[in-house]
Amino acid sequence: MTTTKRRAVLVGLAALAVSVVVAVAGCDAAGPVGLGGGAPGIEDGAYVTGQDDDRVLVSQRVFAWPDTDRMDWAQAPRIGVTRLAPGQSTEATLSVTRPFTRSQPFGDDLGYGKIALPDPVRDVVFCLGVIPSPYPLAIGMTEDDGVPTIAHGDASNEAQYLFCSDPVTLA
Repeated sequence: MTTTKRRAVLVGLAALAVSVVVAVAGCDAAGPVGLGGGAPGIEDGAYVTGQDDDRVLVSQRVFAWPDTDRMDWAQAPRIGVTRLAPGQSTEATLSVTRPFTRSQPFGDDLGYGKIALPDPVRDVVFCLGVIPSPYPLAIGMTEDDGVPTIAHGDASNEAQYLFCSDPVTLA
């Protein structure tokens, strides 16, 4: 299975920095990759969404199809992933600037009006999504410009394990 160590650190008042170490033991795994290249549609290398009334969720993960009959997408948005073999690890640091800007692969309006982030934001949680092999065919793994990508949607979301930090209180 997958072991994830994560540490969230508040850096000044202008940015949130998160360090993530992922180590895989026993199975091949794929997870979203941020920090630019290969992560289309992700601001600052991570998705930023609201969670609860005063919490922001910063994540590198896949999302299920939104539950709405007011919008239609021709195809699922895609996200770049990093594949790790058993015993392999990767480490990354990402920064998300403040004030936070909402970023989600299906957009900010699901047909009911613009979705806003909580205001004020009391704390932040970071989550990393990991999909262990064997990968479901429905996640649509392909390669775009040398970067493996998968489709957001129900199959990817259901196959995903989320590893989340404890909340970090903002000053």
